Formats: sequence, structure tokens, C-alpha cells
Amino acid sequence: MAKKEEERDWSEIIAEVRSKAKLELEEVASEIHAKVEEVVAKVRSANFHEEAEQFLSRVRNLADDFSHSEEGPSSSVAKPKTGKAKRPPMYRTPDGKEYSRALKGWTEAEKEKFRIK
Repeated sequence: MAKKEEERDWSEIIAEVRSKAKLELEEVASEIHAKVEEVVAKVRSANFHEEAEQFLSRVRNLADDFSHSEEGPSSSVAKPKTGKAKRPPMYRTPDGKEYSRALKGWTEAEKEKFRIK
């Protein structure tokens, strides 16, 4: 009688495939990391810091495009980040409107009067 080959458990097969995928992803990630680091260093050394930050923002958006949860793509894909932080308001008029800068035409007295303390 011929011996039947022992069938491998599905969990073993899945674990092996997952392990191979993880190794491949880590290899690709290290290649990408090295290339991005090289490009950013070159751009910053040329004193183009804003361009380097824009590039890094694009890389983040690219990563967001590929990452998703069970509910679907992340919400950051729909709303790309501008990269600039919003300034907190420095002035508040009597009607409750807030401004981060003084409006043109305001006198120094008005600026002091409307300044949020």
C-alpha cells in the first residue's frame, strides 16, 4: 500500500504565505526608504526645503491611497492635506468674527481693542 502524503494544515500554508509576503514587503519598504531619503537629502541640500516637504506630503498621500481598513479607503484620500497649519485667531471683533491677522485699515488702537488676550 502506498502511503498517502500527509496533508498540510491550512493554517501552516497561510502562515508560510503571510511570512513570504511580509519579507517581500519589508524588502520593498527598505528600497523605497533609501530612495526617498536620498531624494529628500538632495533637495534639502539644494535649499529647496518647501519642495522637499511637498514631496514628502505626496509620499504620505500615496501611502494613504494604498492603505484602507475594512470600511474602505481612509478619509484622507478624499481630502488631501495642504501641508500648512491654520493659525489660531489673534483678533475678535465685537460681532464675534475672528481673524488671524489684522484687517487692512485697522488703526493701532483697533488692533489693541480687538486683540484676543
